[in-house]
Amino acid sequence: YFYLPHRGETRGIGGLFADDVNDAHAEVGGSFEHCFGLIRRIGDAYLDTLGAIASLQLKRSADAEERARRAVLAEPTLESARWALIEVLLAKQDFGGVAEHLLYLEQSLGISIADLTKLPKYAEFVSSDSYQHWMRSHQASATQPAGKP
Repeated sequence: YFYLPHRGETRGIGGLFADDVNDAHAEVGGSFEHCFGLIRRIGDAYLDTLGAIASLQLKRSADAEERARRAVLAEPTLESARWALIEVLLAKQDFGGVAEHLLYLEQSLGISIADLTKLPKYAEFVSSDSYQHWMRSHQASATQPAGKP
């Protein structure tokens, strides 16, 4: 499952575009071919995300990173792909990348990030300069009025 911010819904891959598979909607991109292409793109990204998670568990960091980046590139709003990439970046100690993707989750997907100081796997990130930078950006975006970038 993943979250569609523009619809305010959590959806699964199987039924994502079923309401649009109708040739009567072809003029607005609702043809079967168009919808199947979207489902396939998201499905491929989801499978890459699962592959990235499995590769991380098998200590295949290069494969995990390749799959996670491919998933994020194919479907930038797929939250699970972003979290998989963050896991990869934490393992690589690429804390600038971690901060970048945490900001994306917050600002583009509206995801609230937990207090990372309480999560052991984020301990090294929390002690980094990138964390301090992220916290400043995080706090600044939290205090801006709604509708402001």
